[in-house]
Amino acid sequence: MLGGVALAAALSSALALGGAAPVSAHTALEYTVPADQEQLAEPVTQITVAFGDPVTLVGAGFEVFTPQEVIVEPNVFTEDNMVFLLQLDEPLAGGEAGVRYEVTAADGHVLEGGFRFTVPAAPATVPATVPVSGTTAPAVIAPAPTSVPVSAASRARRNAGLS
Repeated sequence: MLGGVALAAALSSALALGGAAPVSAHTALEYTVPADQEQLAEPVTQITVAFGDPVTLVGAGFEVFTPQEVIVEPNVFTEDNMVFLLQLDEPLAGGEAGVRYEVTAADGHVLEGGFRFTVPAAPATVPATVPVSGTTAPAVIAPAPTSVPVSAASRARRNAGLS
């Protein structure tokens, strides 16, 4: 698990290497959603990373740093090898998160970079078993009886000592 300083150092190094600024005539990072340093209003489960030209991923291509300082590999989708959708299994919430990328441009140059953003804590949820104020819990319906009523003939036989 990375410490807060290590997370900042890893992302700072990535930004210094490839950041959001174009590098010569090589492919560059065009935009990200969320943007670098953006303060979000709610937790996120997907991130978009777009490049100016088609790229190929180096290894997994993307790492996401959660606010809890855990590195996760997202599910990565693209239709054109320029715009990548990073889908996360769990929402990012509760602090600073970041993305590190490593891709190869068509000219063979490797682009490395990263960006950071801040996500709020996940909203508290009300357990489903707690009734909402002003409502009543559903009534419990008793199960139907499982015994069969005793007929008059059965009662007479029992009273006569025949059963």
